[in-house]
Amino acid sequence: MSSVFDLRKIGLILTIAGLSLLADRLGYFGSWNQRLADTRMALSQRPADGEIVFVAVDAKSVSEVGSWPWSRSVHASLLGELSQAGARDVVFDFDFTFPSDPGGDLAFAEALKETGGSTYLAVFEQSATANDPSGRHYNVPLPAFAQNSWPALVNVQTDASGFVRYYPFGRTIDGEFIVSAGALIANAFEPGAQTFEIDFSIQADSVPVVSAIDVLKGIVSPEVFAGRSVIVGASAVELSDQLAVPVQGVISGPLVHALAAETLLRGRAIGWMRAEWVALGLALALLLLGTERGPRHMVSIAVTTLAIASVELAALSLFDKTGIMVPSALLYPGLLAFVVGTLVQSLKTSDWLLLKTSAEARNTFRILDRVFEDSLDGVVVMKEDGSILRHSASANQIFDTGDDGRLILPDVLRRAEPLPTSAPARTIELPHANGTRILEYRARLSEVERLASVGKPPVRETIKTLVLRDITQAKEQERDIAYLSNYDDRTGALRRNAFLAFLGLRLDDNRDAVVFALTLDRFKTINVTLGRGVGDAILREVVARIERSALLLSSPARLGGTSFAVYTESAAEESCAETLAESLLAEISEVYRLKDVNAQIGVRIGYSAVKSQSGTTPEDALDQAVEAMDMAKSSGLPVARYDRNAWEKQKRSREIERALETALENNEFYLLYQPQHRVSDGSLIGAEALIRWESPTLGSVHPDEFIDIAESTGFIVELGNWTLEQAAKDALSLPSELVIAVNVSGIQIMRGNLVEDTTRILKKVGLPPSRICLELTETVMLSQSSQIIETMQDLRFLGVVWALDDFGTGFSSMEYLSKMPLDKVKLDKSFTMRLNYDPTARPVLHATSELSRGLGVKLLCEGVETPEQLAVLSEEGCEEAQGYLFGKPAPVGRLLGTAGIDTI
Repeated sequence: MSSVFDLRKIGLILTIAGLSLLADRLGYFGSWNQRLADTRMALSQRPADGEIVFVAVDAKSVSEVGSWPWSRSVHASLLGELSQAGARDVVFDFDFTFPSDPGGDLAFAEALKETGGSTYLAVFEQSATANDPSGRHYNVPLPAFAQNSWPALVNVQTDASGFVRYYPFGRTIDGEFIVSAGALIANAFEPGAQTFEIDFSIQADSVPVVSAIDVLKGIVSPEVFAGRSVIVGASAVELSDQLAVPVQGVISGPLVHALAAETLLRGRAIGWMRAEWVALGLALALLLLGTERGPRHMVSIAVTTLAIASVELAALSLFDKTGIMVPSALLYPGLLAFVVGTLVQSLKTSDWLLLKTSAEARNTFRILDRVFEDSLDGVVVMKEDGSILRHSASANQIFDTGDDGRLILPDVLRRAEPLPTSAPARTIELPHANGTRILEYRARLSEVERLASVGKPPVRETIKTLVLRDITQAKEQERDIAYLSNYDDRTGALRRNAFLAFLGLRLDDNRDAVVFALTLDRFKTINVTLGRGVGDAILREVVARIERSALLLSSPARLGGTSFAVYTESAAEESCAETLAESLLAEISEVYRLKDVNAQIGVRIGYSAVKSQSGTTPEDALDQAVEAMDMAKSSGLPVARYDRNAWEKQKRSREIERALETALENNEFYLLYQPQHRVSDGSLIGAEALIRWESPTLGSVHPDEFIDIAESTGFIVELGNWTLEQAAKDALSLPSELVIAVNVSGIQIMRGNLVEDTTRILKKVGLPPSRICLELTETVMLSQSSQIIETMQDLRFLGVVWALDDFGTGFSSMEYLSKMPLDKVKLDKSFTMRLNYDPTARPVLHATSELSRGLGVKLLCEGVETPEQLAVLSEEGCEEAQGYLFGKPAPVGRLLGTAGIDTI
């Protein structure tokens, strides 16, 4: 059959192409494709675009700040500097899961609040327990930090080769999709997607890197950060945030996030061409090579080589321009198999096999020789008797050599027992000129064949291969980091986390404890007058005195600054705690006799007695002691005991403050209205809007509880605007002659824009200003009265009515009253309710009535509950009244049903 194509050859070609595609599907070419991809990225290097800046906690930063982990006040300072410099957003790649020193935590929380939500804090996954690594646990920032920041997933995973190649878009945690740091910076939110492949052709060393200490010192130009995203993280080797990546080698974790963000920003997430297209190309290439008129024999090799080079050049160009990778590895086994088939036809089978075996042996030897010599680990090959056959160049850096150039290997390593493949490496400590050297090693046995003579079978021999690594420096770094994480390097005292762990063990063992928190007085004066060195010496001596004392106390912990904590190691009754605290105070207060100076300091101590069965956590126990210490400082007492009532009140306040943050958006507030009547004829003239809060977690919360908290946080401005707008909407459903009174906080005037807000709300609702009466309490006039009066005048000019609420409970002077643009004075209900039994109440009512007439304003009396009280009000000339006699606060729909009161 004289056709161009032989049917059997076509079948062979299609089989080769199909098997190549199947092998690719089964993953046999995965590692080869990845190596080709790494090579293309290495040949297509491109710089970062500079929109992401890495603020590195490097060795210099750790050294100059003086300890690790840092107080979060340092993070707060960093965030403040970056925000002031105009950074678009800031990612902190640190653990914010557990509390640190209270001052530092508070400073960082305030810094987050000031930046307004442009900060991302790390969320990361770790094993739930050391004994159950399969369980997973997610570390998330503390609520105090999370409320003014965004969570950012920072976990990355390595592939089978130990490299970080793929980066997650995020992960669903407890039903919420947490976006990764790189995706957040790039604004690439794809909850449906899992991961993308990072383009490591972007050079890691081109990402702008700034030392954290330089930022803290303010020596970095703001232009470096203006309008850019900033990642704050560790680059110091001792902080162990180093990752192996293709092309770039080992880089710090924050740089991985930066390269991932750069990949997304530039649209270069690695995509892979479908393997079917490559298999089709393979089939076409084989068909062309297989024609009878086509190239044959050695020419086929040249053509195949040219084809492979062309494919790789095209694949390189495609990746460079588009970021798309071609899985070209499946081409080459098929092409090579086809060429091998061609060569087999032209060479004798035996000669070809001999050549092939010889070439493979030489190539294998060359490769193994290069790997052996370039290995970073020391490699020693020995006979069974321990005599050394060969050793790598790196082994010379671990052991000395004799005059004859032979390696001096300790006998214990010559006799090292072989280990199974799955067994972990062993460690050994050996004496060295500079101290002890720690080595990690593995020993393996291998069988080799040696040709004795022609015609005889090969002789089998056993050799032992010893692979060694010097881990002395790594072990020293581990010890240093472990010490820094548990002990304060300035004083030698425990860190907070270690202290809490020990206290937790005591409570878990059903042993009670008394926890003491103490702080030093006048320490700043000593630092200023005698120098920081003296101050540090005193801090160390405080720790030493506690450890030397006979009070049977635990090792002290430094909470930060000049604050320390200890707990009782022996059984101590609560009744003895005061005496023990005084003994501790006397011990620490004694004169400090240092090298050249004597110093005296004061001490404040707070303590809390904790029962192991009470359910109190170590964190709560320490917080209680610190709370008592603060009480001692504020009261001037040397020793103070934890007051549970004050603690519960503060805890309640914190719960209310947290719940207020979402109460408005969850529609938890509502208004009730208390009717106001004209005294002369009993007719309804209006109502006072009273805000109420029904919290799903706290239940009904009284205004006396949440109003003060809302004022202290500034939330009162937003809440006041909601109240005014809701009251205005409700007023539209009432007759036009009725006026709705709304309370106004002084904070709304001093911090907000009451005139603009009121004007905007009334215009939006469509309510005439004359139908709103704004009530201001008398106590507001104690400060900033000129600004308040000016605001009142502006709103009164628009037609808004003003009333002075709770008159008689504050300290308003006649001068203020004469200047205030009032329309109404509301006498506090305490005077009305005393009319039945207090003879001084009526003269006050009479004087207030005369004062109101003199000022030309109406008098409204609150708290009217009986007809007798109403009769007195009528006699004294009170014009308006409100109270339970007319009706209790009710929804606006029931306001018109309020029964009128007969004319007095």
